[in-house]
Amino acid sequence: MLAFAMAAWGGGGGGIGEIPVLSQGEEAALVDRLEPDRATVVFFYRPDQTLEVGFVEGLCGPILREDRAAVRLVQLASIDDPAARQHGVDKTPLALVYNRRRELVGQGAAVDEIRSLLEKAVRTPRIQWVDVDDPKAAAVYGKAPKRMANILKTMSLRPELMREMGDLVLKAHFQPGFLDCKTKETIASYVSALNACRYGLGSHGNFLQLQGGDEKLADALARDDLESDALAPKEKALLAYVRKLTLEPARVRDADVEALRQAGWTDEQIFEASFETALFAFFNRMADAYGLDYPDSGYFPPEERQKKGQSEVANPE
Repeated sequence: MLAFAMAAWGGGGGGIGEIPVLSQGEEAALVDRLEPDRATVVFFYRPDQTLEVGFVEGLCGPILREDRAAVRLVQLASIDDPAARQHGVDKTPLALVYNRRRELVGQGAAVDEIRSLLEKAVRTPRIQWVDVDDPKAAAVYGKAPKRMANILKTMSLRPELMREMGDLVLKAHFQPGFLDCKTKETIASYVSALNACRYGLGSHGNFLQLQGGDEKLADALARDDLESDALAPKEKALLAYVRKLTLEPARVRDADVEALRQAGWTDEQIFEASFETALFAFFNRMADAYGLDYPDSGYFPPEERQKKGQSEVANPE
């Protein structure tokens, strides 16, 4: 059954010799030795038991390949060891899953249990927000709190600002204006890529494809390739301006705007491109302040697609 369970979560993956061992049975303050800025899974197991070693190895592989959580080990001779008693471990193998705040999310012995705990742990924001399970959630988010986008949840401590920003982005970004929606999503995706914002790129790379862009275009934006034949010359000119406004805003000059006019963009369109660029500078910073990652159902750049092809560990929405 252990071998079947490991295969169901993406198969085994290498040895565990490189993984830090926090204890060999003696008492240990685990929270002081967790990985910063991410969830950590601490496996308690008996290294003299082949099946237990295989189970832990089989789970460590996909967790580490996905690079969304760290792994630590506690080796036991038996469940009577001080470390086991200290942390309430009454069987092995057992995983204790901690979130980025060093809070214990829970214990799991079965693959599905561990996976569920890890999914919850990696979704923990860096800064507090109103969780969908909070009694205040309905008042803050309305009738369907679980459908609220995480980027808007980052503003949930000021619900009135969250609602106003939601209205703004609906009118300014998700509806055509001087620019069509595909161009807006192109800008949103590219700004997010330039800012290395995983959440923004994942969300808007997906929206870009829903607006008629393709994966080739999204990949070009993700790798900052303005020479790609996925872009028309007019688009390349606009994105060169977006790039400068994002990375070197103080160096924007009259000549940059004039070059856009010469490429066929109107002042109204240049205004809206500038607005989109500034808007997603804001959203990217809020996403990164809260530590948001690629949404599960979003776009993934090539290197992330490769990781996901090797592992089934889920990312935060």
